Amino acid sequence: MQLLAVPVDRSSLPDDVEVLKDMLVEAAQAFQGLRAQANQQMSSLAAQLAEFKRRVFGARSEALAVLQPELWQDVVELPV
Repeated sequence: MQLLAVPVDRSSLPDDVEVLKDMLVEAAQAFQGLRAQANQQMSSLAAQLAEFKRRVFGARSEALAVLQPELWQDVVELPV
């Protein structure tokens, strides 16, 4: 069952109780399907966000960059 694109008009609903029950069951199944889809998408987005945070804010290695050793080439004399 696809979700209704327009609001339900009370006058357009059938009067038969069994038909209304069937419609309600179909609507509930469609809702459960959408809920499962939304939960799956939220889990995927949470995993993506966690990976992004690890990449951006995660621990970095203390490796020296190519130009960093030049910072320590100058001899510094400290008075004793």
